[in-house]
Amino acid sequence: MSTLLMVGLSVSADAGTQRYVSTCTLSSSLSAECPGRIEFDLHARVSPEKRPAHGLTPVAAQVHGTIANEGGGHPPALREAIVDVPEGVAIDTDRLPTCRLRQLRTVEIRAARRLCRSAIVGRGVAHVGFGSSEAVVGSPLTLFNGGTSYGETRLLIQGSIATPAPTPVVAVAKISRKRQSLHAVLRIPPILEGDGSLLDFSFTIDRRFMAGRVEHSYLAAYCSDDALLVNLPSVTFRNETHIPGQAGTTVIKGGLHLPCTPSG
Repeated sequence: MSTLLMVGLSVSADAGTQRYVSTCTLSSSLSAECPGRIEFDLHARVSPEKRPAHGLTPVAAQVHGTIANEGGGHPPALREAIVDVPEGVAIDTDRLPTCRLRQLRTVEIRAARRLCRSAIVGRGVAHVGFGSSEAVVGSPLTLFNGGTSYGETRLLIQGSIATPAPTPVVAVAKISRKRQSLHAVLRIPPILEGDGSLLDFSFTIDRRFMAGRVEHSYLAAYCSDDALLVNLPSVTFRNETHIPGQAGTTVIKGGLHLPCTPSG
């Protein structure tokens, strides 16, 4: 049974992003303003940019994001991103090997890459800062196919924090259809019991694989309207280290676009 799911990417054009709108949930204030404003920059490139107006073609996606407080200091932790997109990109997991979430939660990243080598769809790197110190550590990222079942595709993103000992951290993106659009929910667990926060991340998804004698691409896309449009109804950050002057929860809302050139 085919597991081809039409999806979109939570990315913006290298030319720039649209303005975000922030709302805050404060523990002891009814103020409508957000203390400790968050700067969240998201950029990407899907190649080739020139794609058929009708009919999918294999593509690769490069994504880069940075997170910071407008006034400096330790930023709150990115915990969830909800993405709604129209059709325009497809994920194909038909007969692509899978990796299980429980496997990635119990082994460090080199062991995970050996164990689930055939399920890897992308790689990258992230940097994490801590509320309890000024340390910044880097973490390799590996993106694994978590499989498709009951209309939902899982993308598993594993990192590893080496402080104080190697500790795997696994984020899960659940992708499903919602009416005519793609609905994706990415959840990132607390890092070191909430002490760690993402400062930046970058990754590339470019997996191709053979199923029988046919080559498949994990990502494929077309270009019918000069751009892939993306809506982020909520990107949620939490002040898990209880830093004074920061909101307990900050939700950023925005609209993004990724230009492309139709051909054919």
